[in-house]
Amino acid sequence: MRLGEEKASWIQVPIVGPSPGRRYGHTLVFVKPFLMVCGGNTGNETVNDVWSFNVEKAPFCWNKIETVSHELPLVRVYHSASLCSHGSANGMMVIFGGRTADQSALNDAWGLRKHRDGRWDWLRAPYKNEKDAPIGRYQHSTLFLATLLLVIGGRTNNINDRLDLDVYDTETSEWYKFPGVGRFRHTNWLLESTLFIHGGFDQTSPNIPTDELLKLNLGKVLQTFPNLIKTLNNNITEILMPPFKENESNVIKYGPGSTNYKTTMHPSKKPSEKSTQNRNTNIRLAPQAMIAWSYGPDEDNKFIRKMSIDKLQEESKKLGIGFQNIKTGYPLYLEELFTFFINALLIPKDFTIDTKFDLPKDLTIKLIEEVQKVFEREPSLLRLRAPLKIFGNINGQFGDLMKLFEHFGMPCDSINQGDIEGFTYLFLGDYIDFGKYNVEVLCLLFSLKLKYPDSIFLLRGHHEDKFVNKALGLAEECISKFNDNLNDSNSIYYRLNVLFEYLPLAALVEDNILCVHGGIGSSLTSLAEIDSLERPIEISHIPTTLYEKIVIDLILSDPVVQEYELKNQINFERDYLNAGYVTKFGIERLTKFLTENNLKFIIRSHENVIDGFEKFANDKIVTIFSNMNYMGKNLNAAGVIIIKKNSDLVPKVVYPPQNLINSTRWIGRTAVEELYLANALESIKKGSEKMVNVNGISLDQFQLKLKKKNPTPQRIKVMRKF
Repeated sequence: MRLGEEKASWIQVPIVGPSPGRRYGHTLVFVKPFLMVCGGNTGNETVNDVWSFNVEKAPFCWNKIETVSHELPLVRVYHSASLCSHGSANGMMVIFGGRTADQSALNDAWGLRKHRDGRWDWLRAPYKNEKDAPIGRYQHSTLFLATLLLVIGGRTNNINDRLDLDVYDTETSEWYKFPGVGRFRHTNWLLESTLFIHGGFDQTSPNIPTDELLKLNLGKVLQTFPNLIKTLNNNITEILMPPFKENESNVIKYGPGSTNYKTTMHPSKKPSEKSTQNRNTNIRLAPQAMIAWSYGPDEDNKFIRKMSIDKLQEESKKLGIGFQNIKTGYPLYLEELFTFFINALLIPKDFTIDTKFDLPKDLTIKLIEEVQKVFEREPSLLRLRAPLKIFGNINGQFGDLMKLFEHFGMPCDSINQGDIEGFTYLFLGDYIDFGKYNVEVLCLLFSLKLKYPDSIFLLRGHHEDKFVNKALGLAEECISKFNDNLNDSNSIYYRLNVLFEYLPLAALVEDNILCVHGGIGSSLTSLAEIDSLERPIEISHIPTTLYEKIVIDLILSDPVVQEYELKNQINFERDYLNAGYVTKFGIERLTKFLTENNLKFIIRSHENVIDGFEKFANDKIVTIFSNMNYMGKNLNAAGVIIIKKNSDLVPKVVYPPQNLINSTRWIGRTAVEELYLANALESIKKGSEKMVNVNGISLDQFQLKLKKKNPTPQRIKVMRKF
């Protein structure tokens, strides 16, 4: 259908080549940019084939999808299909139920996904408990509400079966049952948290179509399961649980006998004269919107706030698959938590090298607990849309982070001179160690993540590993600032390292730019391998499985230094245990990986670069580093990369002032301390001791060696001169 200014008109689309042919009882779903036809009956047989139609590519043609799956769905007709846009099933077309060739009603669910290399495959949805699975049905409908699949109505081969409203949680594989509606061959639509069901046949009169419109308040329907309400609140800002009266019905019926029938819902009726007389034609837009939030996993918190109407309009800058609106209402305890840290730490114009923070230990622990829940819900491979800003290593340099925010915009709303409405922020790891504000950097980023969970993203770097950060600064800082016992499970240090195990490992921007901390190493072959990494992940520096090696590749590998170096090399500078598992990946390896995964280039951090950013290998690799004068001697600039809507890269850099050369921003060691480390390492090598106590921290020989050397070498060995 082509829409015009005054009326719409149907046009027939010219098709080249074969097509799905005549069929009925099939499904049609839009999975951008494809229309997907699945199953049905051709008039001669029931089928399970899938055809795709690219609406963005002329000449228009249908393509039959050949899957690589070992197991396929049964042939079926009168099934349902819908697109999941959240969680681990994001991007999948999910089919449910239907009637097979022998007239049996089905109750299975399958997801069809497309891989980066163009392959398609079917995955059968696992059911955690088969006894909770729905009754087999057909002529029903399904819709996705965040990560929840709603199975609505339908019929079985038994006319007396009353079917539930069944809900499947794609994250936990669990089914939930609720009172159903006796409809089949109907249509339905979701508006925020309200489900509308129109027409079809009622099971009480299965031969007479109905024109009734049903309206279900899903917030009320699902409220008996707080975990489902919490899932919705964590995924979609529009899904709120509105207040309701005890005697209010779950279902509002619009139809003959209802006062709403003529005035509001029936397409063939005009509003009554009385209703039009009461209508005020002088409509004005209020300067502010009222946002209400009701939430409470353990308590009954309610929050209402005002927001500038201008902020709503800013969201148009970030439209795209995978984005949701910035949350404008929060549980009260979360609001108070992240507001405390943001007010204390987001001070780009007021920070000086002498600034001291006093972060309460109990609130810091609570912040870690809450933000860990957010990271646990995210996939190992994030999928993001431009425009966005990308930050590299911070290494505890809070002042440099403030400087970058001051010069190039900071992640807060426009009322506070921020640009969070227009940009996504991506941080590539190594937030800690060597600097003197490790905990402050983490707490600021964590509080921003809590406030803007769909606009702030953090990847894991190699310092977010307890083997590394025990030796290089975080452990000492936690002891100094919080009097931590490192082995206590309630300590800041312990909790931070548990959280690190849930951080995502990579991000895919606009489907063709891969962002990681380190690189691709020697083992990673496809993006699906990153997607399949199950967290929490404790980093193994002597990997025993392919997936442990892939993690090492992602966080520790570097590209070769020269473009003529075509082959992979052992990365001795990063191989902390001298085990030979850390790689410098060559130009041939890089080119092949980009080609096979349809990628333009890779953005990474992990090495400091003299100008804050560096392009390498014909722009196939971009390195970004976001702290200045690394370790007080490299004189490098700090950089940020902006990816524009058209995927153009715009680097922004801040160069160090001359008086920064001899600054005390970095953790240093006296000659006496250097001698102590050398003697301690020699003692361990001789076998007289296995562990040595350094500043109250027990370190083994590998951690001592790590502590003695600079673990983030400069990519190009050039010193800046003034």
